[in-house]
Amino acid sequence: MFFRLRIWARSVNTSARLLKYSTMPEESTIETQPAATANENKRKNRGQTSKDRREHARKKIMIRNQERKEEQPRERPEGSEPRRPKRKVALLMGFCGSGYQGMQVNPNAKTIEGELFKALCEAGAVSAENSTDQGKIQLQRAARTDKGVHAAGQVVSLKMIVEEPDIIARLNEKLPAQIRAWDYVRVVRSFNAKTACDSRVYEYMLPTYVFMPPSEKCMELAKTVKFEERQVPETSEADLRAKREYRAPREMLEYVRKALEKYQGTHDYRNFTVTKGCTANNSRRHIHWFTMSDPMVIRGCEWLSLKVKGQSFMLHQIRKMVGLIILMARTNVPQRLIDVVFDCARINVP
Repeated sequence: MFFRLRIWARSVNTSARLLKYSTMPEESTIETQPAATANENKRKNRGQTSKDRREHARKKIMIRNQERKEEQPRERPEGSEPRRPKRKVALLMGFCGSGYQGMQVNPNAKTIEGELFKALCEAGAVSAENSTDQGKIQLQRAARTDKGVHAAGQVVSLKMIVEEPDIIARLNEKLPAQIRAWDYVRVVRSFNAKTACDSRVYEYMLPTYVFMPPSEKCMELAKTVKFEERQVPETSEADLRAKREYRAPREMLEYVRKALEKYQGTHDYRNFTVTKGCTANNSRRHIHWFTMSDPMVIRGCEWLSLKVKGQSFMLHQIRKMVGLIILMARTNVPQRLIDVVFDCARINVP
């Protein structure tokens, strides 16, 4: 088994979105469009008769009046707290995921989002009216995390009351010690942390003993017992001592580095997820880089740091990418097997 650490989900520069812009049709589109078709579309857009144009103008006026009516302050129940303005922000935070069922809120589960929303309400960043549903404040995270996964940097977009200058300090007072808010940044109303995130970086801490050749006990089990009837044998003290003392040879480390490089670029990862219904149309992903550190000894055991940066990832994609290389390294399989897995029909990757 290996442990995972998410280090930063980077969102696009929000300052570049502060100005609204409009797009003009490309000249090539205008030149290649037949004149008759262009005139016909123009007539349809403006209405074919004066009656149509009047009806179109009447509808626009009705829509504009309705929008103005919605913008007017609504009557509030007697005794309710005064309305305080909310601002769209990008909240920068980090957390230790041990003991939590991931980032995204789930019913009857202890999650990071659940703790965050509760603390926002208690700190006064969310009004009592909106405290029953986090959808009212448009809360979105840049990336989800699985059970027990940590994040040194996570971005959350939401509408928050930021009148108090010490709102971050007040929020941290309400948050558990495992979750910290670093700061917030004002953004435009259309900003969404999930859709604006252009890349994600993951780090896996991997003990090198996973590359040890299979033991005789495991080899005998694979030869004599059917797959569905196998049980993982208990690990003895001698086995644990051997794992702690194992040091990966240089040839093994070089093999793993070159294998990780084969993931760079755009490939079809349909065989690297448990999601059903994946095809070549929806399973292509782009990996910027996948690197491995030099070995480091932590508490007597040798570890490696694997870091991967990609635009987006599918469910269980990274753990299957790493699992395939572990299997290949233990059995000394040629690295061209990765290319075969990219191109072949659906198979089960451990």
